[in-house]
Amino acid sequence: MDNPLFSDLALPTLAWQAVFRQLGWSLALAVVLALMMPKRWARRWWWGLGLGVASNLPGLTEVISALALSFQTPSLLSQTLLLTVLWRGLRARASLANAPELTPPRAPNGAWAITALLGWVLLLDTLGWGGTFIYPWGFGPAVPVAVLLGCAAAGAWAAWWRPLSVGQARWWWCLAAAMGLFVLTRAPSGNAWDAISDPWLWLIAHAMCAAPLWRIARTRFIRPRSP
Repeated sequence: MDNPLFSDLALPTLAWQAVFRQLGWSLALAVVLALMMPKRWARRWWWGLGLGVASNLPGLTEVISALALSFQTPSLLSQTLLLTVLWRGLRARASLANAPELTPPRAPNGAWAITALLGWVLLLDTLGWGGTFIYPWGFGPAVPVAVLLGCAAAGAWAAWWRPLSVGQARWWWCLAAAMGLFVLTRAPSGNAWDAISDPWLWLIAHAMCAAPLWRIARTRFIRPRSP
């Protein structure tokens, strides 16, 4: 591409690829294993963190190698979101002790909808059904600049007009951090789209979008059983 906004930039070094591959799958294992443990376990998040760290020890690295071989590297957005979930889980008991009635807010539905839509756009682009070639744009500076400007615009909107909720602010901070890491390291693949989207995040976004629709449908169309 002749336009400097879409010209190819440097690919990530092998060291950065290895770092974010190990970190991404360690965080994924830590969060998934912690969520699979019974909720009555007081230190299940610490156990999840320990198991995630242990997956990098000699003899256990085959687990991460197999995951990376099958599913590549989680996007930087996934990694920042996983880190946020893990951090909140580790602090959950102290938060509940101070404010038992407080429930942790979820990410905004609009962000999940955008993530799901972006995945479809990239999928159709990969299959060549849209007539455009959007994925190569990620190798140039256009996508990082657009995402960072969008995050700055959201911050300005929140500061001057309408404050963001806790979940919305957390989401935009994760997105800005992911793109900032991409600009610094070019991880995980040198393409900005891979820094903010991946197949597992795409599937989770569909589930998060479908959950409120299911609750509405169950409330309106499924009558409670009479005693």
